[in-house]
Amino acid sequence: MAIDHAEGWQTQYCHLRKGSVLVQPGQSVALGQPLGLIGQSGMAEFPHMHLSVRHNGVEVDPFAIGAPRCGERADEIWAQNIPYAAGGILQVGFADRVPEFDGVKAGMSLDSLPQQAPGLVAWAYLYGTRAGDEIRFEITGIVGEFLSETLALERTQALSIRALGRKLRGDGWPLKRFQLLLNRQGFPRGLVCDSSCSGGSRDAQTLVCRYSRPLPEAF
Repeated sequence: MAIDHAEGWQTQYCHLRKGSVLVQPGQSVALGQPLGLIGQSGMAEFPHMHLSVRHNGVEVDPFAIGAPRCGERADEIWAQNIPYAAGGILQVGFADRVPEFDGVKAGMSLDSLPQQAPGLVAWAYLYGTRAGDEIRFEITGIVGEFLSETLALERTQALSIRALGRKLRGDGWPLKRFQLLLNRQGFPRGLVCDSSCSGGSRDAQTLVCRYSRPLPEAF
């Protein structure tokens, strides 16, 4: 779907959810009017909305109008300031093995772990990572720190999965908190998982990873 803003400006919205578009060809739209829902239609690998901005038929970067090269700073055209996150965390979870990449991209439910599972794998689905980034896994249990490790990312990737795990050496997984941080030149961006939904006790049958609270820092 494309919108003509006059004076040579156009915006295009791609990968919207099938059947969700709320406007018709030739219709005038107003600021803030809903257009549709984020989806995974077309050649999309995960749900998102691809925005293109064009001026006189030439694509421009709305975060850096007139910049000579990609990634360089210049004037923005947003009516309100929009923080630019060039990379981050799409999803995190627990499993008894490293999840298949295709399954994670397809949105399979991979966020629970039976307490008696023979292994525990904490995994992260990432986007826009760059060589030199670091991802830090921090898992605490009822009696203190359970696992803490930092992995250096050696390649720049549009989408990737990283995982860290341990084998069961006791009666179960008495975990309480899972924090995941993606660091780029010292600026963290992360998610926090809390197993409080399972009571955080040794008697809980299933550990469920919830990640609804993002940390405030951004790249």
